[in-house]
Amino acid sequence: MASEDYLPLFRRARADHLRNIQNVSAEIVALYRRAIADLVKKALNAHKGSLTERWAAEYALSLDRRVKELEAGLYDVLMQGLKRSAELPTIAMGDWWEAVGGQSFRDAFTLPPDNVLTGLISGGFYRDNKGLSERIWGVSKGFEKDVGYIIDRGIAEKKSAVELARDLEQYVQAPAQRDFDWGKVYPNLSGKKVDFNAQRLARTAINHAYFLDNVRVCTENPFVTAMHWDLSNAHEERQVIPFGPDECDEYAEHDEGLGLGNFKPEEIPVPHPQCLCAQWAVIPDSLEDIGARIGAWASGEPDAVLDEWYDKYGNRNPNGDPREILRGNGGELLQNAAGSGRIKMERVAVNHSVTDQSIQAVPLVNVFDDEDKNIQFREICQDLLKIVKASGTEPGTEFSFVYNLALERIGGYVQGDIGRVSIENPNVFHHAFHNHGTGETLGFSDIYNLTNRQRQMSITAVGNTGSVYCLMKDKTVKRNEYLTYLLNASQEVIYSANGTDFTLASLDQIKSGKSGRDAIDGLDEQQTDALHAAMLSSIEKIMKDGEKFGFKYISGTPRLANGLAD
Repeated sequence: MASEDYLPLFRRARADHLRNIQNVSAEIVALYRRAIADLVKKALNAHKGSLTERWAAEYALSLDRRVKELEAGLYDVLMQGLKRSAELPTIAMGDWWEAVGGQSFRDAFTLPPDNVLTGLISGGFYRDNKGLSERIWGVSKGFEKDVGYIIDRGIAEKKSAVELARDLEQYVQAPAQRDFDWGKVYPNLSGKKVDFNAQRLARTAINHAYFLDNVRVCTENPFVTAMHWDLSNAHEERQVIPFGPDECDEYAEHDEGLGLGNFKPEEIPVPHPQCLCAQWAVIPDSLEDIGARIGAWASGEPDAVLDEWYDKYGNRNPNGDPREILRGNGGELLQNAAGSGRIKMERVAVNHSVTDQSIQAVPLVNVFDDEDKNIQFREICQDLLKIVKASGTEPGTEFSFVYNLALERIGGYVQGDIGRVSIENPNVFHHAFHNHGTGETLGFSDIYNLTNRQRQMSITAVGNTGSVYCLMKDKTVKRNEYLTYLLNASQEVIYSANGTDFTLASLDQIKSGKSGRDAIDGLDEQQTDALHAAMLSSIEKIMKDGEKFGFKYISGTPRLANGLAD
């Protein structure tokens, strides 16, 4: 099921969404602390002695100005939070399309999130029709009312300006952290958090922004058959044990023939305020089947589902006509490779085990202008081989991980199969690393994916023998031109019948119509060695020629005198 390929992308998007809520929450706390700090400063400028009603009237003007500043600050923070979370499902689904068939699939099927936030901002999404500005105004007026209450009580208690300032500072603290007597003086606020209503508004609105875009991308994906309601891990503890089941339990048990907990995307219920449950796409077809269908459809074969999608959404694509995108620069390559989403190079070589000697043999290569970063780069390559060695897996098993531009690890590592591993594509600019059991250069798929992925800045293959091969985006990359060049340069590429594997062969073999594995099977040992050498030579040329299109190719051989042995 393609759902299995989508779920890691979904979980990453949801984790980013929850981090976004946390960041917004921290910004809201900071807004209230600044507001209180300004009011405290104003209070401390008052004349000594007890507060008076005349002073309170003058202070009210300052409070009114500060409340308006708070209101504007809340609006800016919430709008930024809404926009950040509203784009995450689009990015996750775009990454999934890229897994199906590369950047051109992403460009063809990813639609802009038109009007997702309109209902939230205008109020049309809610029953009371209150828009975001009106709700923020209500929150800020609540703050103004609370501060006014503190001032009135301070006057009644004949407090000084210094004492009022101290009480205002107490108000911004969590209720449990305030002095015991504070709640007695201000009983209406004894258990109230200063930012409670703002935080509740932010969590609810940002959750709704994420939910609406999530529903949108699922509705607009022709291969999504349903959305699944996944109960939060904390649901039992937060809801069921103290209060009993709620509507979320009903949604998780819902069954209308699409599977337990599954809804049609356009009919899935809106989560209640502060709901922590998740909703994700159900995609029953495999990446291979989806890629094959799209490849056939793009080449002109009818497909009722894709034809209906095209009629409904085709004219909304800002990148142009989806079919033309698939057929355009690199489109032929994608079409031939459709059915996999993970192009695998056919290798005719020996896989080596990683040894302590090969780890030490990793050379220092000049990937960056900074010598310290080059040293760090070498250490990363060595760390990768250490992971491979410690895994105890069969020689040739590939592993991968990614680092940000500061060369800090993003997440864990991915373990693949012999000669094959997927590489994460996080939503930040990054460098990708993986090992090659053969100790040989990058594969065609490595080059292809680097070219297609906008946020991936380099791809490095670390040979189990200690060799290093790196292709890096050095300048402004001419992606479409390089894809066209790759297509032309790979005219000696034979694709296997299912489109998942390919190798280089002679033009005579291409004309004979033999598929990749048949071509290999039909060769004797000498011909196979010659074919393998031609493959490596062709890839080496492709990478060196990448300089014309904004790429830089760097390689280094193991620092050994006598070679390596398993």
